[in-house]
Amino acid sequence: MGNQLFCCFFAGFFFATFFFMGKASTMGSHRADVTTQTCANDSARGFPVSLGGRQTGRGFSRLALVQSVGNFGTFFELGFEHIFGARDHLVFLLGLLLVCAGWRRLVVIMVTFTVAHSTTLVLSAALPTAPGFDAWVDSLIAATIAVVGIGNLILKKEPRHRVIEVFVFGLLHGFGFAAALRSEVPWAEGAGVVKPVLGFNLGVEAGQVLVAVIVFPLIFWARQHPKIGSYVVPVGSGLVAFFGAIWLVRATV
Repeated sequence: MGNQLFCCFFAGFFFATFFFMGKASTMGSHRADVTTQTCANDSARGFPVSLGGRQTGRGFSRLALVQSVGNFGTFFELGFEHIFGARDHLVFLLGLLLVCAGWRRLVVIMVTFTVAHSTTLVLSAALPTAPGFDAWVDSLIAATIAVVGIGNLILKKEPRHRVIEVFVFGLLHGFGFAAALRSEVPWAEGAGVVKPVLGFNLGVEAGQVLVAVIVFPLIFWARQHPKIGSYVVPVGSGLVAFFGAIWLVRATV
């Protein structure tokens, strides 16, 4: 009984950490909740502006940089901040880390995910999107989270075709990152495409790598622990599947 309680405490603490990092985000945060004109008016008055649901006291400086030269560092910072505010992407990453076989495998998975979501991020930035497309993206991303969690529960280990799965799912997540870029900096079009996309994408990658480097050793240690090792994957994967299913329902209803 003690082992089960310890495992539940570990899982609760783990997810509380993830949700604290992403407390400012909700599923569907890829869509804009402010307009360019509103941001411009508020920042001109010296008020904090809301970017993708988050408030920043640096609204004026960011807006000025983006509108004037499309500052690379600004978009890098936005990408880095986005990954820590995107609970759906964090939980998806957790699902991958829970059953990852080792550091080499982690590198392969991270590189595959990067190539996939970078591809659709670039395409989405360069091409117009259909009305309502971002809503479908939210639903599909939620589905990928649920699928990863359920797959982990069934197999209790990393699936044989996880790399292919990560690539396909990464394409969908790339659309989500593109929607986040459009919603957080809707004025990016005036600064061109290369700097916003490259800066934002590299910021996202830096955030993901930081999360993986910090979290994966903890998961690897917990899996080897004699008392809680057998509970880490099923409990963690069950929570991943649960949140994926909840977000899927919320995104589709």
